[in-house]
Amino acid sequence: MKLTCPDCHQHISAADVNLKLGIGKCLACDAVFSVLDQVGSPLQMSRRNMPVAPPKHYVVDDFGPDLAIRWRWYTHAIWILVFFAIFWDGFLLVWYSMAFGHMAGANRWEWGNLIFLLFPLLHVAVGVGITYACLCCFVNRTEIKLAGGELAVWHGPLPSFGKRRVPTMDVRQLFCTERFQRSKHGGSYVYTLSVLLQNGERLVLIDNIREPQETLYLERALEERLKLVDERVPGDWIG
Repeated sequence: MKLTCPDCHQHISAADVNLKLGIGKCLACDAVFSVLDQVGSPLQMSRRNMPVAPPKHYVVDDFGPDLAIRWRWYTHAIWILVFFAIFWDGFLLVWYSMAFGHMAGANRWEWGNLIFLLFPLLHVAVGVGITYACLCCFVNRTEIKLAGGELAVWHGPLPSFGKRRVPTMDVRQLFCTERFQRSKHGGSYVYTLSVLLQNGERLVLIDNIREPQETLYLERALEERLKLVDERVPGDWIG
């Protein structure tokens, strides 16, 4: 198969094509363009034939036209955050115990006492955030549901960001993306499940998924239920 630039119609060599991103670059006119229109958008046969098997910790409720997939947030790795939260909150508890004890013993107001109380407020906010994150990981779950002509993403029961409600008639395609998340100890890849709408807008459904097969399963299961043909989206990740 030969590719040509849509602007100047010059031949594009294979070295100037990125199949993963679905883009090509013309060295003659310096244009960057999508190659999906020329190579076709259906995914590789190995991807289309991938068995749709839910991960072990997923609970799938399949009621005819309706589909619900849910899973708990809990993982064993959360205990690292729990121990850190205990240390952090314990330090603040000791700090404020000393502060109030000093104020009670002084029997008079001093501006230094106010500074002693206000100084760690930022640390208190961090401690509250860490503690709340721990509670969410023990209690919360995520549910993706197709019902009543709507694709909905819910996190709860504790309030959390990331809820979505999208009419199924507006869904053009579902796709996965991959990015490298840096940390002090190197980093790791995380995956995102997104939806491409009929108007070209992209919406994130589920972010920071650690296992790539979970993302691919969700994409396949939802597309099959919506009767969507699996097609390439520029910048997507196909495994």
